[in-house]
Amino acid sequence: MNRPKQHVVIIAGESSGDLHGAHLMHYIKQQNPKVVFSGLGGIKMAQEGFQSLVPITKLAIMGFWEVLKNIVFFINLERLVLTHIQNKQPNKIILIDYPGFNLRLAQKIKKISKTKIIYYVSPQLWAWKEERVKIIKKHVDSLIVLFPFEVSWYKKHQIHANYFGHPLIEQYLPSKIKKIKQNHKLSIALCPGSRIQEIQKHLPILIDTAIQYTKNNPQTSFKVICAPNIEPQLLRSYIKTDSISIETRPILTSFQKTDFAIVASGTAALECAVTLTPMIVVYKMSLLSWWVTKGLVKAPFASIINILAAQEISLELLQTKFTAANLLSALNNKLTNYTELIDEQTNILETIKPLAIKNTYQNTARYIESY
Repeated sequence: MNRPKQHVVIIAGESSGDLHGAHLMHYIKQQNPKVVFSGLGGIKMAQEGFQSLVPITKLAIMGFWEVLKNIVFFINLERLVLTHIQNKQPNKIILIDYPGFNLRLAQKIKKISKTKIIYYVSPQLWAWKEERVKIIKKHVDSLIVLFPFEVSWYKKHQIHANYFGHPLIEQYLPSKIKKIKQNHKLSIALCPGSRIQEIQKHLPILIDTAIQYTKNNPQTSFKVICAPNIEPQLLRSYIKTDSISIETRPILTSFQKTDFAIVASGTAALECAVTLTPMIVVYKMSLLSWWVTKGLVKAPFASIINILAAQEISLELLQTKFTAANLLSALNNKLTNYTELIDEQTNILETIKPLAIKNTYQNTARYIESY
């Protein structure tokens, strides 16, 4: 039976959302080849035929102060998206993560359209700004989460959440831990993040640490992971030494070829964990953003792996603790304790293995298409 042509609007504001969106598009098209997609997305979604209203690179802004400085842009962007939805009257609207923008948008969509809103990748309301759950309950028609504990959390708030597994874990989690070199020829990945302000805050510290570490360990190699939305030239302007390379391969491929990593908290830390690569998780933001965030966050850890395990499996150095001196000391301690690295890999595997459910994207897309 031929299905009617459908128009689906997707709103993804970050590289991780672009990746999820592209996979969902791929499998939704298998269900309905006539479907058309538009909204906000990145390169990977474009490769699946997506038409984005603006480049996703303009949306990669995080932090209270950083968003405030760009408030006019986001107000205009919101108007643009709402006008697009009003004109197209799509059959479905999929919001992917990006809660600061998407939760505000959901409230305003309902004023101009009766289109069903599906939210994929739940905002981390269990970690901070719990009061926003009221927006989900009132304005989102269907919620899809990536972690099983989120189902019970939302149930306490009388919200049904759908769980089909975590696609990254399903696709890339190995069955056993990988072997780490027991000499000084280690490969260490530096992952500063996918946003400009993350690179500005993180990369100078990471480079300083790498230079100091190689003075005593010259055989160790460092590579900076370049997010797909970032130009390598930007990273090179910070590095200023040929001894540190820039890695442009897919991040999971890079981590698979890495012995150890220093990773900005976020999706990249999960991607690192999925490859069972031991890591140090770091993050730094403006003082105002940190002050606001610290007052709102309830989660005891920044890394989702530590949150899932309810213990610090991977060391976290956040804000004032994230200095070159502290990072260098942590590196020296970790990389001279082979047993500790193996234990970290084992603990990561035990924590995330239950989340490796088969056909995650396919089942998610099938649900969305039939909703």
